[in-house]
Amino acid sequence: ITLDSSLATGPMLPRYLCQGLYSSEDYYLSVDSHTIFRRNWDSYLISELSHAEKKSGNDKVVLTTYPTGYRRDAEGNVTLPSTPTPTTLKYSGTTKREGVPRQKSSPSSGGPAPPLVAAGYYFCRGLGAEYFPGHDVFFGEEPYLSITFYNRGYTFWAPRQAAVFTL
Repeated sequence: ITLDSSLATGPMLPRYLCQGLYSSEDYYLSVDSHTIFRRNWDSYLISELSHAEKKSGNDKVVLTTYPTGYRRDAEGNVTLPSTPTPTTLKYSGTTKREGVPRQKSSPSSGGPAPPLVAAGYYFCRGLGAEYFPGHDVFFGEEPYLSITFYNRGYTFWAPRQAAVFTL
């Protein structure tokens, strides 16, 4: 996908375009463009999803949280935290102007999580790709995804280890 920079007004249009590439793959991952991955992230997330499905008794699970941060120096060298702490999402109030629910991350050991989705990091079986809101939503994207997954019977799960990192 190539996108003229004048159209890059936020993450929604690129996410919408990328979601259009989904073609019945077994799994679906949504991340921000400034995300990096730990070694063997894909095997880990598939294993963690299977673990969550077994523990929850539900074959519809979405792994999601805000990724742990990383640093990049002026030369482009990346530094990951020495002991990356997994997180889970928590409700943190609403935006003053729009009244849209907001969320933040909190340290976690993983496991069952509140029904909140981080648009910049969620992983599920492929059917979850059909729930993307489109390109014209920004404030409200995460509540939309959260409500949609919840209404379709998904269990929300925080990964037990950090698998993706963000700036």
